Amino acid sequence: MTYSRRIESIPLSCTIPGLQRTLKVIRYGSPGARPKAYFQAAIHASEMTGTVALAALADMLDDADASGKVKGEILLLPMCNPIGFGQFLFGEQSGRFEHGGRDNFNRGHYDISEMVAIASKDKLVEDADANVAILRGLALDVISSIPVIDDMTSWRTKLLAMAIDADLVLDIHSDLDAAVFMYVNQNDWPAATDVAALLGCAATILNAPYTTSTNFSGVVGALWPRLAERIGPDYPVPNACLSVLLELRGRHDVSHALAQADAKRLFSILQQRGMIEGQSGELPALLAPATPILGMDVGYAPFAGPVVYHVRPGERVFIGMPICDVLDPLAEDAEARVVTLSARADGVLYARPIDGMVVYPGQVMFRIAGSEPLAHRMNRSWLDD
Repeated sequence: MTYSRRIESIPLSCTIPGLQRTLKVIRYGSPGARPKAYFQAAIHASEMTGTVALAALADMLDDADASGKVKGEILLLPMCNPIGFGQFLFGEQSGRFEHGGRDNFNRGHYDISEMVAIASKDKLVEDADANVAILRGLALDVISSIPVIDDMTSWRTKLLAMAIDADLVLDIHSDLDAAVFMYVNQNDWPAATDVAALLGCAATILNAPYTTSTNFSGVVGALWPRLAERIGPDYPVPNACLSVLLELRGRHDVSHALAQADAKRLFSILQQRGMIEGQSGELPALLAPATPILGMDVGYAPFAGPVVYHVRPGERVFIGMPICDVLDPLAEDAEARVVTLSARADGVLYARPIDGMVVYPGQVMFRIAGSEPLAHRMNRSWLDD
């Protein structure tokens, strides 16, 4: 029996003498095989739900590989951020921001659409599939031309080069305390219905028409609609990649049982999308309809203090319903001791901090997936934390 599984160690540039970092990639299938899936976890290196789930998925893919059932190409990066994973501060792992330049690890990724569009001049044809192949090759050329000036550049370009030509990308995160939910481009809905259904998402938030942020899944998924806009109607440019930002519950919701269940869902997605031979079974019903990003109600902490919640992730809420209290234990006036934040939308509360956590002024206190646009969310970034 010939196995396709291989583990690749990709060296990253490092400006610290004597230190070497590598990206560990688990690969299945033949290079260049279609369709291609790219799953990464822990770009915020303290979020481990996806890491444990992808480790369990690798065991399942080993069995599928041994049976010759891997039909496409599958890349797994269970720990995609060795820079953040190695950061500790006062005994706590600190993986959301890079300590040197203070960059959020899920910001500042490269929107290469303009350079790819320029490079495509006089190269495109009237066949959409042929254009996808041409544009994927040009995208890889553009990425390889980005100057590596520091450790973060090296890391960002390596991740982007592995994902940019994929048909399906999952960037797996975990919130502080959350149900399973995902963000996806409005252009990719309802095509992403199977992914949301198989994952059991309590909320699916649609970026309209696509995210303008430079987060990783955003620059990968928005490449194709951005190219279509830049190239214009003369040449067909389809949405050639479904890129999903998946929030896999809260960061402390980690167990072997949950990881096994997560891995089975991810395996079913790979079957459904043609990367693995076999049937994923009948699609489950969506737990909740997809909702627009402008309908996402967000509450913010009025001051620093401990928080106490009235509602748990996954629960349906209604306008005016109390969501949480932020306490000022030192307030002299009893009426000023508690500030209650209430829902401004009907929908599902899908993410929040943890009860008793000391929050800071302006911190995001909850997110609610509402169906109607909200005036207070106009011109606000969806990534405001």
